[in-house]
Amino acid sequence: MTNIRIILFLLTGTLFFFLVLRFQGKQLQTPSSPAGIVSFELAGTAQETSQMLDAWKHSSSMGSVRMNILIDFLFIPFLPYCFTPCVEVYQ
Repeated sequence: MTNIRIILFLLTGTLFFFLVLRFQGKQLQTPSSPAGIVSFELAGTAQETSQMLDAWKHSSSMGSVRMNILIDFLFIPFLPYCFTPCVEVYQ
């Protein structure tokens, strides 16, 4: 059985990074990227990504783009490790 403290730590970390990414990435929302960095990650063509990058360059948001991606790398490990113990608890 998985320790409830581990689950709470992982849930808290996941929620924390999710909220940080949402608030930190708010300025990345433009008409060409309505979902911010998520629009960039899911862009289907090179033209779409170029439009987003150009919009961010003109608004001096490239520092925020870099920071958002770095925070995302901290967030990524929390997701699978958060859901794995939760699944084990309910099996």
